[in-house]
Amino acid sequence: MIYMFFFLFVAVFLAVRSWKHIPTSEKEASVYSREFWVFVGATTLGLMAFQVILPTSIPVWNALVESFGGISNMAPPADQVGFYTKFQLWFAVALALLTAIGQFFWWKKIDRDTLKNALVTPYIASLVLSAAIIVLGKVYDIKYIILVLASTFTITANATILFQLVKKKTFKLAGGSLAHIGLGMILIGTMFSSGYSEVISFNLSGLTYSNSFEDEINKEHVLLFINKPTAIKDYTAVYRGRHKKVKGMPELVNVNKLQPTERVNEAIALTDLEQKGRIYYRKGDLVPIVLEENDYFRIDYYQEEERQFTLYPMAQYNESMGLISSPDSRRYLSRDLYTFVSVINDFDDPEWRDDEFFEVAPGDQFFISDFVTQFEGVEVLEEINGIRLEDGDLAVKASIVVQDFDVEKRLEPVFIIRGNQVGRVPFTDPELGVKIEIDNIMPEENKFLFKVNRYQKDYVVLKAMVKPHINILWAGTIIMLIGFTVAIFRRFDEFKKMRDKGLE
Repeated sequence: MIYMFFFLFVAVFLAVRSWKHIPTSEKEASVYSREFWVFVGATTLGLMAFQVILPTSIPVWNALVESFGGISNMAPPADQVGFYTKFQLWFAVALALLTAIGQFFWWKKIDRDTLKNALVTPYIASLVLSAAIIVLGKVYDIKYIILVLASTFTITANATILFQLVKKKTFKLAGGSLAHIGLGMILIGTMFSSGYSEVISFNLSGLTYSNSFEDEINKEHVLLFINKPTAIKDYTAVYRGRHKKVKGMPELVNVNKLQPTERVNEAIALTDLEQKGRIYYRKGDLVPIVLEENDYFRIDYYQEEERQFTLYPMAQYNESMGLISSPDSRRYLSRDLYTFVSVINDFDDPEWRDDEFFEVAPGDQFFISDFVTQFEGVEVLEEINGIRLEDGDLAVKASIVVQDFDVEKRLEPVFIIRGNQVGRVPFTDPELGVKIEIDNIMPEENKFLFKVNRYQKDYVVLKAMVKPHINILWAGTIIMLIGFTVAIFRRFDEFKKMRDKGLE
């Protein structure tokens, strides 16, 4: 609010100070003058801005009223997307029509008959183009049909102006036409990508994930347990764990290969970090992390048991703002598939379950939760974490293989005997949510007693959406930026010429 009022007061101050220098005309501006249409366009943009600013500022107004001892119960609209779209769509239609007609007034003096003749060709072309878009894109909503008509009209009208400028070899004057063509494409691309976006990540389990989740999450988001294949419309998605961005490495690194340190953005490599045939960091090296608060969740998409592509949506937990997500997308010519994370597992404060005990011999198979587990045997150690054992000490490391769908996990708890004392070094796999330790050894039976603690297996809840024809929006954005660039260079060139003449 302070930011907005600052610029408002500055604008008013400058306007008042320079008011007497602003040229005026006693003659009223004609409807067919470019000044009139510039005013109408600026008014439309101002109304569009205020329609967004006022409702979004409701919390500020409430705080302002309460600061003076009053009570304000105003609330932002419940369906914010629907609320703003209801108004902004018609503002966009008006803006598209203004940018189509305004260009004809800008370049030459024009009357009613001349305007009619000038608009006939772009009008007919826009009808043909609109019909093709409506039929091929299956646009049946009347308000979207009107938006398509207005958008194609501004594209064809400004294309007509652009053609005339290029024909006269005055391309440097084409900035406005290019920007307006880009605007029309942006409106069409936005209509398709937002109005006809398709959610493909519906909850097909028939169960509610959590009563604490919003209804949308329980219905339109999918729960992925790590390594478990889950159907998402035409794909099978598999969550493959969390990753970090490491400085100097071309690809992300699984967190299981990194051990955090007490310093920010730093970890220790638990194994050689190799990518594309090159070892970037050796085991034990200090590894610089790029923004360690960012977690990248690897999601593999399969079709007919073949991996088609991999996405890495990013999420960051913020104590004041909650979970902040950044989507990742798979781009196609006619659509994009967006994936973003909405809920993640809490590793910092897990809820441990009751201890479980398993008495097994080497070679035995047993189950930890629903994981098929194989106790392969033990290995006698001479050192632990680089520290050699003393004479008389005995340490053994168990080798336990857990089958988690198509991934094998190896758990290696350690049991130490020193004199009459025993020590236990548990092994924790946060992805499985399993901590296991050797509780006792029974040599007369050749068996080992394992104690297992479990908490929630790693998971993510995500939403996947297909946004059709969004490339039209990106293409329009690029064309608009080109138009801005052309206009800026033109204005700068005019400024240099005036400066050289001493008229700036």
